Amino acid sequence: MPSFCLIVGCSNDKKRRPDLSFCRVPKVITSQGEQTVIVSNERRTRWLAAISRDDLTESKLENDRVCGIHFHSGKAASLWDKFNLDWVPSLHLGHSKLKSSDKQDKQQERAQRIRERRKREREREEQDQSVKEKKAREDGSEAHGDRIRDISFAVQDEEDLAEEGNNMATQTEPSELTQSRSTQTEQCDYMFRTPKPWMPEKSTVFEQEFFAGDDGKVRFYTGLPSREVLMKTFSFVSPHVNRRSLSLSKFQEFVLVLIKLRLTVPH
Repeated sequence: MPSFCLIVGCSNDKKRRPDLSFCRVPKVITSQGEQTVIVSNERRTRWLAAISRDDLTESKLENDRVCGIHFHSGKAASLWDKFNLDWVPSLHLGHSKLKSSDKQDKQQERAQRIRERRKREREREEQDQSVKEKKAREDGSEAHGDRIRDISFAVQDEEDLAEEGNNMATQTEPSELTQSRSTQTEQCDYMFRTPKPWMPEKSTVFEQEFFAGDDGKVRFYTGLPSREVLMKTFSFVSPHVNRRSLSLSKFQEFVLVLIKLRLTVPH
């Protein structure tokens, strides 16, 4: 026995229109909790109001259906999709009871507000997550920079010592500020340029012999793969660089520059 459409004035049935979806009038569901009973009862009531027929019987409700042309999407929405336009049939109902009603317009507006609110919530969550990730990266960079800035180099050349000596010499009592420039120069030369028996000899750290036969030291201190590469790089660069220190050899200065570059230490 073919199922007919319950809507007034609609003659569609499954036999003549197999391409359409035919939806059963929803029943009240009593086996899935109190909330389900409330929602399913409301839906059934609204379906019956949309069909709006005085001759409806339990037999017709059990055997006949509502065809897909009365839904915007061609079929009914699910029970819990309450704000979907197809939660209740609303097209070609054979009467004007539900057409352009204020209630339906309000439902559409409410559904639109819900979609917009969910979209804003997703955008806000994505923005918060982006801010957290950016802050974490900045905190990590600052911590790494602090560790590098804490590294101190014990190597101090003669020019730096001379500068410190000049600073010490200038921090004297007001009565001593009238010393002549020549006297201060003599004191500075005596303090920093005159060899003394108690001063250590010139350091051989980071000289060429320091890396002899040990590529591991080269990689650790300079980042270059081997001593051969280190020497070739030095031979290429050294003719174009003027000496800055009197206590360090040109090779030692070159190695210190590589160490600073490796640790990203500012000048």
